[in-house]
Amino acid sequence: MLKLYKLLQLIIDSKFDFSFPVKQKIIIFDERGSDVLMILFNKKISIIDTSLKRINLLVFILAFLTNFKINKKIYFEKYIELVDPELILNSSDNMVLFFELNLKKKSQKFFLQSSLIHRITINLISKIKYANCDYILLFGESIKKQLKKKIRGNFYVVGNYRNNFFKKKNFNIKKTITFISEYREPFNNNFTLNTGETINYDKYYSSEYKLLPKLFNFCKKIDYKLEIIGSSKNLKTRYKEVEFYNSILNSQKWKYRGPKITKFYKRKYTSGHFNLINASHIVYINSTLGYESLSRLKRTVSFSIRGKIKNFNYFFGSPENIKKKGPFWTNSLTNKEFKRLMQNLINANISLWRNYKNNFCNHFIDYDFNNKKIFTLIKKIMHKKI
Repeated sequence: MLKLYKLLQLIIDSKFDFSFPVKQKIIIFDERGSDVLMILFNKKISIIDTSLKRINLLVFILAFLTNFKINKKIYFEKYIELVDPELILNSSDNMVLFFELNLKKKSQKFFLQSSLIHRITINLISKIKYANCDYILLFGESIKKQLKKKIRGNFYVVGNYRNNFFKKKNFNIKKTITFISEYREPFNNNFTLNTGETINYDKYYSSEYKLLPKLFNFCKKIDYKLEIIGSSKNLKTRYKEVEFYNSILNSQKWKYRGPKITKFYKRKYTSGHFNLINASHIVYINSTLGYESLSRLKRTVSFSIRGKIKNFNYFFGSPENIKKKGPFWTNSLTNKEFKRLMQNLINANISLWRNYKNNFCNHFIDYDFNNKKIFTLIKKIMHKKI
């Protein structure tokens, strides 16, 4: 009854489209991540609006008349049936519905991981009776191991396509420590996870309030500068992000580095990777960019303390269960643990970091410059299907 009420509320709040869906050979399911999918496939591709802010009334009516009931799954399956694509693309890690869709044999599904996948998402996938996808492209062997138990399909380890666009740079040691921001604007004083669940905003960012003052004092003690790689893509949000960190650091001296615009295959793309490439000592909590830094053989440590927040339960290496601490990560922020990781960050030599990468990092995230693996697979799919 509650699900029906929510669906009716969604319909009331939506705008309606009265045109018949146009047939397409390739279509993107969900707008999130669509920019990079268009870059990889090198073409403009139509997007199915999974937010249902706009509902195709003809599809809605036909879906209902065919099934004598309606829900999101039924609506989208009918929509895709009418568009009749050969390939449906998705790069939204929390779009669990994508794995639930049952399509015609002609249509194949292509999933490309874009961020860290939470245990909550995996639990939701495990509840699907027949989770399926033809091509599943993932960061590393760790997440592949978890999802292979839940989804039927062909799995490929390709790293993070965003990170793969950027060439590795030689180790440049600077007297700077770089913190990777995970700032997002609050909504009703809550932080919304990729899974759609909400956590109290102040509670979620209590990790930054605990870690950053320690980090600033450490920099001051060893005569290093502190800089923060921002996550905000527009100017208005950047001002709020700077204010946020000023409130934590009491407006003490630190440097903000915002994402930069670059071009991939004639398409503009905003990314924080330029700042990551030029950094030499990196600290993060849970950011995907932190894992990408490790894959680049960057001196990187993770204070994965946010996982202690009730219902969040995300530590370094999640969703795989690994030790609570290692050579470059910890789930604790005691003075002893902080000192251990920071000394390792500053003092460990390149051969030791290479050893860390080979023994730990490669398991969680691969690095494939220029996305050769992805492009090879796309070429095979396009030659075979399109």
